Amino acid sequence: MDKLHEFDQQYYDLCAYVVMANHVHVLFDFGKQTDNIPVDIELSTQNYTPLYKVMNLIKGGTGRSANLFLGRTGNAFWQKDNYDHCVRNGRELDNIVGYILNNPIKANIVEDWQDYPFLYPRF
Repeated sequence: MDKLHEFDQQYYDLCAYVVMANHVHVLFDFGKQTDNIPVDIELSTQNYTPLYKVMNLIKGGTGRSANLFLGRTGNAFWQKDNYDHCVRNGRELDNIVGYILNNPIKANIVEDWQDYPFLYPRF
């Protein structure tokens, strides 16, 4: 959770996340990186950090910490890939935020998402 907040406002606006026992859901807004880039300028690694690089930063730091905590060496903590999706409209955004918030409820961990300590909604 700390690592997600560490890069908030630098590479993205952190919209929501939930950390579950065996997976994480996170919603980023990468618009922050493009706000000051004129529309006629092509995005490149000079002016934009793509999702895969940001995920490498997050997964690299957290994976190392988790493996040290668990006393493991030589094992990847995270799966190599991740699933990403581009949010196309407000309705879809609402559905995704709802999915994130309701994940611990669906898993029968809490009855109210506000009781789950490993969840963050920015609103």
